[in-house]
Amino acid sequence: MEYEIPNVIFLRPVFIVFIIILCALLIFSIVQKREIVNMFSIVSITVISVVISALCLYATGYIADEYGAGSDATSTILCMVVALLALINVIVYLIKHRNKLA
Repeated sequence: MEYEIPNVIFLRPVFIVFIIILCALLIFSIVQKREIVNMFSIVSITVISVVISALCLYATGYIADEYGAGSDATSTILCMVVALLALINVIVYLIKHRNKLA
């Protein structure tokens, strides 16, 4: 009986945490009455989350390759969701504050 190596999924909680952070940031930027979240914080949080998510996805692929494990399609989808939420956050902020930025 041969041992089957499972998919590498231990970095999946990192993606989930970034999705939660970006969803909270999106809600804050939509419902804020006064300037709690500014453009610098939106851009810095989104860039950090996208970069770290991409590095985690790269590390997951590297670890899976070294152990001969299967790839994890869910982590790839979660990384795409993080990138999409980051883009939506910036667009929503720019649309909501277009009069102030011009």
